[in-house]
Amino acid sequence: MAMVRTGFEPVYRPRSYLFEEPIVADGLPAQPVRVIGPDGRGVIALYRMEQQPDRSWRIAGVTLHPIAERGI
Repeated sequence: MAMVRTGFEPVYRPRSYLFEEPIVADGLPAQPVRVIGPDGRGVIALYRMEQQPDRSWRIAGVTLHPIAERGI
């Protein structure tokens, strides 16, 4: 959990977030989420999804991509 608190702080403690339309990234369905972190900086959290044998969906990984947007 310490890695999430430090490496993914915008997702762990967001000021605000907005789910965008799903996309395909690297051949996998992905859910982009626009996040304003606790420091006011914006990122896109890209959640890559993977379908399981039982047909449910799980997060296969997440990457953070800085954007110019800043919160107030």
